[in-house]
Amino acid sequence: MTIMVVILMLFTNRARSNSLAFLAGWAAGMAILVIVMLVISDNTHVSGSAHKPSTATSAIKGVARLDVSLSGLEELVEPSHGGR
Repeated sequence: MTIMVVILMLFTNRARSNSLAFLAGWAAGMAILVIVMLVISDNTHVSGSAHKPSTATSAIKGVARLDVSLSGLEELVEPSHGGR
């Protein structure tokens, strides 16, 4: 789906400015994500104790599970048709 949006964006009247704005937004989003992950990893002890994972590890796993669940739910609601 995302690739289709990018290809359609390149066929607009202002393809150059739209693609540069998309690239800038993508780069800014990636930079923010990296900074947040570095701050989280520096401020927490991700390893926790020998028997119990830390709160940060549990939170990260919870967010990852939610993301995977929502992606699966989206596929159930609106399945992709393999390019058809």
